[in-house]
Amino acid sequence: MLAAMALGLGRIATALLALGSPALGLSRTATAPLALASLALGLAGCLAMPVAIPPMIVSVSPAVALGKTLPASAGPGQPKARIMLEGRAAIQPLAAVQGWDQRTFDFSLGYLTEVIPDASLLEYTRHGGFLGLTAYPYSSGLSDGSWASRVGITAMPELFVMQNDATLGGGMTFNLSLETFDYVSTDIAELNLDGGLIGGALGEGGFGIDVGAGVRGIGEMRYWTAHLGLRMRLPAAGGLLFLPIWALLDKN
Repeated sequence: MLAAMALGLGRIATALLALGSPALGLSRTATAPLALASLALGLAGCLAMPVAIPPMIVSVSPAVALGKTLPASAGPGQPKARIMLEGRAAIQPLAAVQGWDQRTFDFSLGYLTEVIPDASLLEYTRHGGFLGLTAYPYSSGLSDGSWASRVGITAMPELFVMQNDATLGGGMTFNLSLETFDYVSTDIAELNLDGGLIGGALGEGGFGIDVGAGVRGIGEMRYWTAHLGLRMRLPAAGGLLFLPIWALLDKN
C-alpha cells in the first residue's frame, strides 16, 4: 500500500512538472529539487537488487560432428555427420585489469552446452565445464581513440554430462580467435519512475570470430567436431537494479 501511494505521488509530481514551470509559478531552478523528489518517491515503489557480472566471453558456434554422436538407444541408422550448435560462456578475470591489453597469455573458466537442433533429439544435449588456456601470439595494444585487435590460440579441456542419463565424458577443443576490443570504464545511471540501474562497467569489451576443432568421448560415443562462430567480450558490470514492485505484483 505504501509503495503504491509513493508511486502515485511520484507520478503526480512528475505530471505537474511536465505541465511546465510557468503553470506552477516556478523557475526551472526551483523545479529541479521537486523533480528529484518525484523520482525518489517513484523509486520508493521499487525493489532494489544488487547485481554483478564478471568479465566474460560469450560465444555461439554452429558445429559439424563426425563419428558416433548418439548412443544405440537413439535408434539404428544414425548419420555419421551431424550439425550441432555449441554455446560457451567463460569468466576471464585478467580482462578487467587496465593496462594488460598486450598480455601474451590468459586463462578462463566456463560453461558449455552442445545442442542437436532437432526437437526429437534434445534429450541428447550435453553440457559441462571447461578450463581455457590461451596464448596471444599477436596483439596490437590499445591507443588513444582506437580499438585494439588480437589473435588468440586456446586449448580447452572439457568435462561433459549427458542431459538424458547423466553419463559423464570429456573432450578437448582447440580454438583460434580473432577479435577487436576496447577497454571500458564508465558509470551507469539510468533511472525513471519505472525503475532503472545505478552502477558501472569496467574491463575489455569487443567482438570477434572463432574457428576450431575438438574431440569428444561420452560413454560409448566417440566423435570429432569443427566449429565456426561469433564471440562477444563483455566487461565486468555491477550496481543496484531497481524493479517496480507494482509490475512484479501484476505478474502474480
